[in-house]
Amino acid sequence: MQCKQDLGWGQTATVFLLYSASTKKNCVVTMKHPDMGSIYGFPTELGASVQAEGGSWITDRDDYKYYAGPVYLYAPGKCVRFSASYEEWGASLPHDINCTSPWGNCG
Repeated sequence: MQCKQDLGWGQTATVFLLYSASTKKNCVVTMKHPDMGSIYGFPTELGASVQAEGGSWITDRDDYKYYAGPVYLYAPGKCVRFSASYEEWGASLPHDINCTSPWGNCG
């Protein structure tokens, strides 16, 4: 694992950025945590994205029970950033939680 970012209050989802030296691909996955209670295992909006400098976002975003992705990006020699989103349910209406990393993992 190269990078990890927890999302939301209570860390109910985590996005992981992984890298394979053999394929030179970055991989992003956003995973729900079991502490989400009744939402864990129930389809809610969840997203995972990755982008190389100068490129477009590659995104997997839909209603998922446990995880979004994996999303792969071949970007040797470039910096990348990753993003995650999920729909959090609380006492009020559901709302989106989003997180985007700074540029990094260059090379």
